[in-house]
Amino acid sequence: MIGSARFGSLLVALAAGLAPAGREDPGRPPALATLREVVPGAWAWRPTRAGMDAVASCGGALATPEGLVLVDACANPKGLSAVLALVAEVSPAPVRRVVITHPHEDHEGGLPALGADVEVLRHPLPSADHELAPGLRVLHPGRGHTDSDLAVLARTPGGDVLYAGDLFVNGYVGYLGEGHLAEWGTTLRALATLAGGDARVVPGHGAVCGVDRLGFYADYIDDFRADVRRHFEAGGTVETYLLPARYDHLGARYFLPENVRRARALWEAGEL
Repeated sequence: MIGSARFGSLLVALAAGLAPAGREDPGRPPALATLREVVPGAWAWRPTRAGMDAVASCGGALATPEGLVLVDACANPKGLSAVLALVAEVSPAPVRRVVITHPHEDHEGGLPALGADVEVLRHPLPSADHELAPGLRVLHPGRGHTDSDLAVLARTPGGDVLYAGDLFVNGYVGYLGEGHLAEWGTTLRALATLAGGDARVVPGHGAVCGVDRLGFYADYIDDFRADVRRHFEAGGTVETYLLPARYDHLGARYFLPENVRRARALWEAGEL
């Protein structure tokens, strides 16, 4: 898990990158998140620059007959409280459950903002394909960002939505520092197949997109793995590695040194 102090510094760096700006009102504090309806009954939030410390990551809310299901819980109670206020503007239903996609602070730190009656679901679940409500499945498609990643797939009359957690980040190199690089690409491709070609995808960080972006990120992970392995086999070091130029458009490159250190450790263990 990312330590609290380092986690905070990384969020500050991300705030200087590609996070969207919220609407500014001189008479009110800046919004910490934006909320959009992806399809009817399925919403996605994303932190603004002002919310990078408190909200930090993307997540969502889903309407079910029993009430709302949240996907992830922001970085701290202030962030989740801000998100819950936005959700209350679009749905009066109570929050009944929250699915934590993986045990990192930026996705679960806000849990104390929820009542004690809210059920928290996390890995391991009774099965790798767990039906939470009609049309709503919680999936453990394999290892990737961590060894306990979950994704949530909602099949609705208005369309399908996949909440991918940090198995997929859109537009960033991502944090691979605890990743299972030899398995991650396969996990993503399996997830894309389960979701189907028309699904909309809510990433752990970044903008909502089409399912084709899962394939791009899987290719990026596999390319990084192969490229860094060649680098080490040729005598290169962590400090001298450069990401291929075709990925220069990806943001959050401050993660790269730690990603390369993770790859080095896996290579030395024969697991890359």
